[in-house]
Amino acid sequence: MEPGIHVHGVRELMLNLQAIGANVERASKDAIWKAGALLEERLKVKLSQAGTGKTWPKRYIKRGNRYGTHMASEPGQPPAVDDGRLRSSITHNVTGRPGGKLPDPGGGMGNVKGYVGTNVNYGMFLEFGVNSMHPFGNLGVTSSIEPRPWLYVTVSENANNVSNVISGSLKDAIKKAKVK
Repeated sequence: MEPGIHVHGVRELMLNLQAIGANVERASKDAIWKAGALLEERLKVKLSQAGTGKTWPKRYIKRGNRYGTHMASEPGQPPAVDDGRLRSSITHNVTGRPGGKLPDPGGGMGNVKGYVGTNVNYGMFLEFGVNSMHPFGNLGVTSSIEPRPWLYVTVSENANNVSNVISGSLKDAIKKAKVK
């Protein structure tokens, strides 16, 4: 035996890395897709809470209940469910997977991106709050909604879970790519 350091398995390692290289983009898309699905589910749970704030009359016809009420959430709490439209609009998408409620986030070779969110415009007003003047300006009427954060709070609360889903998914892809 010759003196020095001998490394066994280098050939197998090189073959495994080559096998992984061909599937890195697909594995990355799958990992980010799984993380998006996790966040979508957690956001929908966050938006499923009953309100604890002020009760408002509904002035529109909804399922035959013309004069029902809605109990809003307290400022600083996630929005309370009213008709479920915001909650049902939550979705996710990843580079190269068109056809969802959200557009393809772009990206390409070596640059995989993902979205999680809503296409309902009032989701932003609930997240950040709004203070606006009446459209005609001279009536002195203002509308004010204090923030009811739901999106960024949920993403922040689940940052470690998202990281674990992505790393676990990539580890699984590496294991599956091993050359036998």
